[in-house]
Amino acid sequence: MWVHRCLSALVGISFMLAVASPLWAGHITNPSFETEDTSGWDETIPGGASISVVSSYDEPDGPKRSYSPVHGDWFALLKTDGAGSHTTLSQDVSLEAGDVLSGWAAFDANEVVPYNDAAAVRILDSSDGLVATPWSASVSTVGDYGSTPWQSWKWTATAADTYTLEYRVVNSGDSSNDSHAMFDHRVRGPSPSALVGLLSMAMTAVVVPLRRRLRGPTKTSGTLTPCPSPASGRGEFH
Repeated sequence: MWVHRCLSALVGISFMLAVASPLWAGHITNPSFETEDTSGWDETIPGGASISVVSSYDEPDGPKRSYSPVHGDWFALLKTDGAGSHTTLSQDVSLEAGDVLSGWAAFDANEVVPYNDAAAVRILDSSDGLVATPWSASVSTVGDYGSTPWQSWKWTATAADTYTLEYRVVNSGDSSNDSHAMFDHRVRGPSPSALVGLLSMAMTAVVVPLRRRLRGPTKTSGTLTPCPSPASGRGEFH
């Protein structure tokens, strides 16, 4: 019986650990765009620019990379417009110190230097102050008509606040060509203290029954009352 209880406890704790990331990810709506649209996100789309949710993207020039989703079946594709335009997707998320934001991003520069189109992942605080830029790319870093593969990014909150996660692509200098940026699978991970708590529960669930088993039965006061066995008529203690 004690083995069964231990196994049941382990299964329960494993389930809790397995669902921990989705539960934290649930603090952002539609994190990897699996609704096939940008539901839950705020959009800034200049005239001539666009934001799409796609299942693939083929680079038309340069290295001619082909992109597929990193997570799930869809990802966001942002396109620039004229000079100085900013195309953005953003969403607010409440984080505790130690919470983690992470994801994937890529950039396709359909431009040449000095027209330095660029893309970035930015984190802003509740006062709209820029806290971090955990990922960025530009024409100057990838070269004329260059691009990046999917690249991972991660950022850890140092203080509790309501932050804004922003995806952006920017056109610089002219209106002749439009660059693209791609974004997929944002996850809010549990803080280290939360993981420690879950692991502590797992250890307690396994170790306590095991120690009791090794110690053997404990003495109790009073007299055990026999329960009659329907089969034998003799007493069985439970």
